[in-house]
Amino acid sequence: MFSPEGLFGSPHRSLRVTSVYLLRTNHPPYRSIFPERIFSFLSYPQLVLGDFNLHHPLGDPCLSLSEREFIISTSYFDAAGDLPYHLLNTPGVYTRFPFDTISRPSVLDLAFANTALSSLVSSWDTPLPSTGSDHVPCVITLRPPAIMLPPPTLHWALLNLDAVGKALDTFTTQPCPERPTPNSLSRWFDISSTRLTSLVTESAYCSRYCTYLMLDVSYSGSSIVALFFLPCTFLICYSFLLGYLFLSSLIAFTTLLPFRQPYAFLLVLLD
Repeated sequence: MFSPEGLFGSPHRSLRVTSVYLLRTNHPPYRSIFPERIFSFLSYPQLVLGDFNLHHPLGDPCLSLSEREFIISTSYFDAAGDLPYHLLNTPGVYTRFPFDTISRPSVLDLAFANTALSSLVSSWDTPLPSTGSDHVPCVITLRPPAIMLPPPTLHWALLNLDAVGKALDTFTTQPCPERPTPNSLSRWFDISSTRLTSLVTESAYCSRYCTYLMLDVSYSGSSIVALFFLPCTFLICYSFLLGYLFLSSLIAFTTLLPFRQPYAFLLVLLD
């Protein structure tokens, strides 16, 4: 997947999604694809997922493994961890439910994210109903890293200047303390500045600009459906300078500068 403006606002313009389906073989590594061909070092985000046909304690901690099964699966998990790739599965959450009532459910569908992608992973889950296969769909949600949003800001362009001017004409401060101390003078200034601020902000509109980005990846076995949805992003450069000069009631403001950056809608089906 390619995003010319950068994935989720990051410097990475590409996201690689690798679908894996491993068959059992009679020769080392006893699966159809070598670990080194699945996991490789990339400087940009990569998601590796699919039906690995492997049992490992990190994915299924309650399963009793034979020594052979453990050695086979460990070679893949070690290859992933050395680069490093991080397992996204919730330990113990089954992804395969056999149709017969004798076999035990298992964790065969695995998902790994490399370091460049792991900070964007919000969740891994199996919330969808069965599609008729013995493998249930797994959903991975990617979001941008948590960003502390600024508090609501005042829309100075819509400020009612006439109302503010009339209010300032009648604005008076409380008398200064007759015998001022540092504490009493500080309280007097805080009270006066709060009243003046409220007088101005009551005549302005508040606005907040947010960024919404989401990428959902669903996979079952070796099939992947990726829903890539990034609605328009509203970015805002804002600053304001509020200077109080009580003798002349002089207030200086700078205005807000909003701008927009469009993103794309992309639906990808990989098999």
